[in-house]
Amino acid sequence: MTRISFYEIAGGADAHLALCCQLAAKAMAQSLDTLIHCPAAATLDQLDALLWSHAPTTFIPHGRAPDPATPVTLNQGGDPGHHHGLLINLAAVAPDWFSRFERLAEFVHAENPQQREQMRERYRFYRDRGYAIQHHKLGAPALAS
Repeated sequence: MTRISFYEIAGGADAHLALCCQLAAKAMAQSLDTLIHCPAAATLDQLDALLWSHAPTTFIPHGRAPDPATPVTLNQGGDPGHHHGLLINLAAVAPDWFSRFERLAEFVHAENPQQREQMRERYRFYRDRGYAIQHHKLGAPALAS
């Protein structure tokens, strides 16, 4: 069954993108393929650039088309392809196929009351269906490492 982690993020609008890079790097080190799901093309463009420059000593291979040779895929809403490891969901709703993944990461922006309420509803959805859920509260300093 999918393990779900909610990451409550403080630190500005781009903090979730930095966390995406950190989670993708960690998953890659654990040999988990990663799909970053986001319907906004502009956000995927930002992530694409950040994954190239995330850490000077770490390269995170990624692309926009599912390819088993590429551990991280940026997805705008299509079929997740071969991925079954980590799903990082940046969309307003979870995709129907989230349960095929071992892990799911959801982000909660501490400064956005409307988004927090949407995530509470999503948390209840997962909880009521028996998913194991973790909650991580992160501030800006935690994202800098």
